Amino acid sequence: MKQSINTVVGIFVFVGIWGIMTPLMAIEDTPTTPEVVTEEEDNDADNHVNNLINLRLMESYLLTGLELYTYGEMEMAETQFNQAAEETLSALQPMLEEKRLSRPVEAALNHLQTKASDRVSDREMKKAYEDTIDVLHAVESFIPESERHSPEFMGEAISTLISKSATEYEMAFEDDQLTDISKYQKGRNLLATVRNLLYSEAGNLVEENPEAYREIATLVGKLSAAWPTTMPPSSKVYTAQEVTAMAQEMEAITP
Repeated sequence: MKQSINTVVGIFVFVGIWGIMTPLMAIEDTPTTPEVVTEEEDNDADNHVNNLINLRLMESYLLTGLELYTYGEMEMAETQFNQAAEETLSALQPMLEEKRLSRPVEAALNHLQTKASDRVSDREMKKAYEDTIDVLHAVESFIPESERHSPEFMGEAISTLISKSATEYEMAFEDDQLTDISKYQKGRNLLATVRNLLYSEAGNLVEENPEAYREIATLVGKLSAAWPTTMPPSSKVYTAQEVTAMAQEMEAITP
């Protein structure tokens, strides 16, 4: 998704004398100094990608937990909330501690877990979920906006998430039989995170490269069929090899 950059060869300055424009001079380009990306800057960029991935993944865990809760699958819902509060939160701790955001995030997640364990009404559970999502959105604003909306940044995040979802899908099945529901649901959460990113950044991605966006969106739609519902279907739609092949195809077309 890179646009060609037109090089300005010279700038002619004209001064009008008696209605006649006379070229005075041509200013040649100065040599361009190659941009140097330090190791620290490169690490920062990687951290921003990982933080965005984990924030959006946490949102997916919470949404799946809310869905399971409303289906009456309370224990499975609590598992999703716990994974968000333990596994994903742990990956975000360096950023949260640096920005002094640990306490509000932990408080929101603890509140959500308490509501789930108390078996509150669906309405009250949804309110706790929405409050937690608001906190996560506030945290995401600390990731530099220029990077959050960068097609290259989005491409790396999407490719990473889909690769991980394919791995979880493969581990969920053994000899074509579902053996681990939590792995299936985690893979679904990862792919839901991809759809979330595509939706929120559609405008920037389409403007940058509409053809690439169409290919990515089409492939994500095809992959989504592997996880049609929160609870696994009676028989799987794709083999693990087919899902892995699509993940590799995604890696090839993202920036």
